[in-house]
Amino acid sequence: MSEEKETITVDKAFRIMNTFLSHPCIDYARRVKKVFPQIKQFTDYYSILLKENKNLSDSQKGLIKTFLLEYQQILKLLNLYTKEIEMVEKRVFTIC
Repeated sequence: MSEEKETITVDKAFRIMNTFLSHPCIDYARRVKKVFPQIKQFTDYYSILLKENKNLSDSQKGLIKTFLLEYQQILKLLNLYTKEIEMVEKRVFTIC
């Protein structure tokens, strides 16, 4: 059975990251891991946009910088949870 891929918006990515940073736990780590490729795409796009600095207001620059900073924090925190996620998934798999 293949898992359906979820498409998220930038707003939803921001909420997911913020929730994980505010309440780090394995369930939120799994959620972030599931949508991480999309979050990475947003991050790459925003990094380029910020470097090009085309007609961005100060508030837009601030939001982009906040998104990029949260992404960096997510990377660090997700690394801590990766082993735990793998262990839980192995246990669930062996139980089934």
